[in-house]
Amino acid sequence: MSRQQEIEWRQELVRRNPVFNMAFARRITGPLDVAALTAALQGIVTRHAALRTSYADVDGRGVQVVAPHVDIVVPQEDLSHVADEAERMKLLDDLVLRDWGALFDLTTAPLLRARLVKLAEADHVLVLVLHHGIADGWSTTVFFPEFAENYTAHLMGTTPDREPLPIQFTDFALHERAWTASEEGQRQAAWWRERLAGLAEPAELPYFRPRDEVDSYEQGSHVLVLSAELVDQVTELGRGHDATLFMTMLAAFQLVLAGDREEADIVVTSSYAGRNRLEYEPVIGNFSNSVVLRGTVRADWSFAELLQEARRVTQDSIAHQEVPHAVVRDLLGWKKPHSEVLFIMQPMLPQGPPAETPDGAPWIAEYQPSVAKTIEQFGDSWDGENLVVDLDNRGAGGLVVTLDYNSLLLDHATVTGLASAFERVLKRAVRAPQAPVRRLRVPPG
Repeated sequence: MSRQQEIEWRQELVRRNPVFNMAFARRITGPLDVAALTAALQGIVTRHAALRTSYADVDGRGVQVVAPHVDIVVPQEDLSHVADEAERMKLLDDLVLRDWGALFDLTTAPLLRARLVKLAEADHVLVLVLHHGIADGWSTTVFFPEFAENYTAHLMGTTPDREPLPIQFTDFALHERAWTASEEGQRQAAWWRERLAGLAEPAELPYFRPRDEVDSYEQGSHVLVLSAELVDQVTELGRGHDATLFMTMLAAFQLVLAGDREEADIVVTSSYAGRNRLEYEPVIGNFSNSVVLRGTVRADWSFAELLQEARRVTQDSIAHQEVPHAVVRDLLGWKKPHSEVLFIMQPMLPQGPPAETPDGAPWIAEYQPSVAKTIEQFGDSWDGENLVVDLDNRGAGGLVVTLDYNSLLLDHATVTGLASAFERVLKRAVRAPQAPVRRLRVPPG
């Protein structure tokens, strides 16, 4: 099973679920040429095969189907007649939420839709929704610079000066399948089989009802902001033990999950970009891969020792990250993700240079709707992680920790307690990294 088949598998679990939809919005200020905008989008779809890809069922297996050509249509919505700005922006947010929540038919390309919303004569918002099966977070750093370059070129009557793509995403999918069957692929798969052998059912989070009584998902969310000072201290603590910020954060959260146990086998899932070759970098597609991080927490260890364990676990998983998670799951006979927690850190993604724009061209900037991350009802067939811890240090100073959770199993007070314990463990660890972790742990709440 490939990574794309993994996406399909999960989508089947959530048939009426937009959790794999990725929504983006760009506010365009200035005079706008709608024909040039549509042509700019069309150029990206023509260049990247992933954006012309759909899925078909062949003998019970999902296969990619790449259309030779797909026409991009950009419906327009005019809100400029709404005089009250607050009401106008609310209507815009409602449109973003509606487009975000609408499911794709995976059998029909493109798995992308766009909408142009007019707020005023020289003020527009472009809303884009892509299915995660054809794109990942890195893809946006390819998509939007190309969009700006294409738009500018159409205004100037020129063609973007751009090298042909070294590969298409479909080439990567074929390479991945061949690699998985290779001697190295089999060696890495065997490592995962050994590494995860004997893994019992994952320890449940502090749910307020039995896990097996719930097979659906309603999202709750809590945001914790760690100060720049604390993040600097945690970074320095990790650096002193040859560990990254992610490894240090992982060690602290593992300690929170271990609770008051003297020894605990802690399992979380994380994700890697999967673009470990230069030719993958300029290509739109979903190269990301999930990996299982299985570590031990012992109460008599110091935090420094726990950090070394987190470092070892992370480095080992990176060294074997090319094995698709779906292959690992099949090897071990798992019928669902074997972790209740997804623990990820948003990478500092590469940004292309801004396109040169002619005089009078519009200014394109990111637009953050107030409805971001507020889709509450995700359908009725969920079997994935029930807590997602997302660490984002891409802003100026500090670190934003977003905890998205299944509110059918976890209440808000429990999640805020986990977040508070996480912050307090970090503060204690930077003060006393050699102290036994039994003295550092904090009861959630």
